[in-house]
Amino acid sequence: MAKTKVVSYSELDALRQCRLKHQLAYKERWVGPTTSAALERGSLFHEVMELHYRRLKEGIKPAGIVQEVQTSGLLSDPHTGGSSEMQDLVAWMYTGYVEHYGGDEDWEIIDVEFKVEEWLPTPWGTRSSFRLKGRIDVLVRDNSAGGGLWVVDHKTCKRLPRGKDLDLDDQMGIYTYLLRRGGLDIRGTIYNSVRTEKLVRPMSAGERFQRALTVRGDRELETMATEAYETFLDAYRPRVHGGSTGTVHDAPRSPDPDRCGWRCSYTEACLLGRKGADLRDLLAETGYEIDLERH
Repeated sequence: MAKTKVVSYSELDALRQCRLKHQLAYKERWVGPTTSAALERGSLFHEVMELHYRRLKEGIKPAGIVQEVQTSGLLSDPHTGGSSEMQDLVAWMYTGYVEHYGGDEDWEIIDVEFKVEEWLPTPWGTRSSFRLKGRIDVLVRDNSAGGGLWVVDHKTCKRLPRGKDLDLDDQMGIYTYLLRRGGLDIRGTIYNSVRTEKLVRPMSAGERFQRALTVRGDRELETMATEAYETFLDAYRPRVHGGSTGTVHDAPRSPDPDRCGWRCSYTEACLLGRKGADLRDLLAETGYEIDLERH
């Protein structure tokens, strides 16, 4: 019987971007010394939203939650009371969000940061050797959408997404498939998008916030899940060349001027490595370390 491998959607996303990026990040576990400003901003906003919805679930009114967020240290320095440019931006995003959505009276908050971990299916419908794990930002019963359970995905973005952007997002679809397989009656996904770009002029709520409901059929969800399985299966096949005494080679690069420029932290070392430099020496020299505790 094949050994169980626990994987994640972020790993699948890296794998679909570039096989070499996946090898460095998930097989060898190289972690960089810094993260991007966009990632830090998104992480901070998610922390604020986690606190917000946990308190809503406890029955606390929005005004009390806003006050707690303001004194929590998330959006200011707890010692000086000052704040960074990023904290000011997230504060603007959050206060506008609460002004627009209030206490989400139509939502019954079932859980926050809800864990998902289920087997991916094979194309024959049997259980594979891969277990995909993840987290749902918020699980709600939405009375404005006819009831039923919905997964809520917080998105921070410079521009609010369009329909096709969401159609191409497999993450919530795969989570929906796995949760349904686990026995939950998930109706669909609510993409809860918040714009990060603050214009000089006043902005309407419609320019800043968007909630889009997406409902996918069983066939589409199953296709997403089985394709994820097949991608992982192919990635974890040994890459051995030269017969029985061959050596393992690096996975191939997938160069792309747009994607490599903003979605990969290994780009500089990767390009120099392609010219003959030792890729791993370059990573170590620029502050990267192997972190085997990280998934």
